[in-house]
Amino acid sequence: GNEFRSEAPMARRFIIDSVKYWVTEYQVDGFRFDLMGLIDLETIELLTKELKAIDPNLLIYGEPWSAGETPITITNKGKQRNKGFAVFNDHFRDALKGSVFQPREQGYIQKGINIEKIKIGIMGSIQDFVDKPQESLNYVECHDNHTFWDRLMISTIDDSNLTDANRRAMARFGAAILFTSQGIPFFQSGQEFLRSKGGNENSYNKPDAINMIRWQQKAANYDIYQYYQGLIALRTHHPIFRLTTAEEIKQAIKFLDQDLNYQLPASVIAYLISDVTKKDSWQRALVLLNASQRAEKITIPEGNWQIYVNQFNAGKDPI
Repeated sequence: GNEFRSEAPMARRFIIDSVKYWVTEYQVDGFRFDLMGLIDLETIELLTKELKAIDPNLLIYGEPWSAGETPITITNKGKQRNKGFAVFNDHFRDALKGSVFQPREQGYIQKGINIEKIKIGIMGSIQDFVDKPQESLNYVECHDNHTFWDRLMISTIDDSNLTDANRRAMARFGAAILFTSQGIPFFQSGQEFLRSKGGNENSYNKPDAINMIRWQQKAANYDIYQYYQGLIALRTHHPIFRLTTAEEIKQAIKFLDQDLNYQLPASVIAYLISDVTKKDSWQRALVLLNASQRAEKITIPEGNWQIYVNQFNAGKDPI
């Protein structure tokens, strides 16, 4: 069937020797395992241990599922706890944009729903299936399923009130959530300039006419590209968005409604994040997420606040 017998001694050796060779001979600095769920946990553990002995900064992650029926024990979400490798976070993905198996379904980005699930994702899923935020790969788009832009088009097609500008705002909104959440932000080539596959959901066997990166889209959507650039710069310059332990996250993040007793509109998520590690140039930051199509008034904690990200611009310098 779909399985490779990874637990067999020579099969395991073949996998581990191969990845070590690619690291030592070609300086490969990370590995993504397709259907990691079908590789036995002991092999993944040994592989991770031997690779990290060569380079502790290697990024190792994979798909924690099997893509169908299987008689073996799957290396699924939760099995990675404290093992040194990460897995794709489909819980966060589906809460953000709707289930990939229901193309018309909407999520927080389109409809302002799934708020409790989004909060869990923002905190690096430490209350879900990980022990450390580095074990969660946060994303709204990868090579499988619809591109983020195609998904936004398909899931909102019935709403005649929505404009192209609204959907572009949703695209920026999704990026802003990913890059300010704890965990590893992941995006696919072209996502940063609204890549489309013409609505094709599974393009593994489709030609270049579907899968090619159209660089003219980067010129047409340069404002989105710059927004991603700004979010990357913000995250790079501020370690509070890259905490490394569950305890740090619990101490640092306080949601305005549930932790600080503020009243919030129905579609708003707001939280205060403090510099508990003393590594940041900021003492604290305030993240306000409004999934509504209208402006909302929010009471915020007192302070000398400056805006670094809004619905159109993002960066490491104040707007």
